[in-house]
Amino acid sequence: MQYDFMARHQQWNRILQVINAEKPNNQIGVTVQNLALAMHGMLLEHMSDYHQNDIAGLLPDVKEDATSPLPTAEAFYYLGMINVAQRTVFEAQEAILDFQKSGRCYKRLAQTNLINGNYEVARKYLTALQKTLFYRGWANETLPLLGNEKAIAAHPEYGHLRQSAYNEDFYFSDHVTPEMLESLYFRNTDNRLAYQYLLAYYMLTGDRERFNQFMSAKQ
Repeated sequence: MQYDFMARHQQWNRILQVINAEKPNNQIGVTVQNLALAMHGMLLEHMSDYHQNDIAGLLPDVKEDATSPLPTAEAFYYLGMINVAQRTVFEAQEAILDFQKSGRCYKRLAQTNLINGNYEVARKYLTALQKTLFYRGWANETLPLLGNEKAIAAHPEYGHLRQSAYNEDFYFSDHVTPEMLESLYFRNTDNRLAYQYLLAYYMLTGDRERFNQFMSAKQ
């Protein structure tokens, strides 16, 4: 819960402090650990300093429950895998046992639809969040962005993620492949998170051939 909370609130510095004090060895902790390292540009250099659960430590297969997929969805989102993040969050919300709705999930669904240009869908989520205690202020601040292409392009988060997102369809089943990460990186070579995750994927699987091919193509 602590790691998920820190990732949810973008507390990347705090995550590094926590993992240096006590290295995580559970799935959620390792996923958040690697995301924080990547956000600081440190994943490739320091990945071996921490416990790794093979490639599942990067982007685990999505489970059918209401909690464990959310940290993975955070990684999908910041990588620019917007549709995958949206699907993961939506399915996690639908897995809530008492059929309640999550303010956290509604916020992320508003963001992914805003990035994708689905403004009326985003408005539905934002309007609902306006009626909440903890998300009202954020919803009121975000509503004026709907349809404002210049403001979205200039936004440090949404503008960057819109540029990083896939522009071609592909079939996503239950796990991420290196081809997906390659496509994500070459879509926007300024996407440093995709670069780190792709090379980390090759390093964790020992795929020297693909690693060398990627480095040759990059040059």
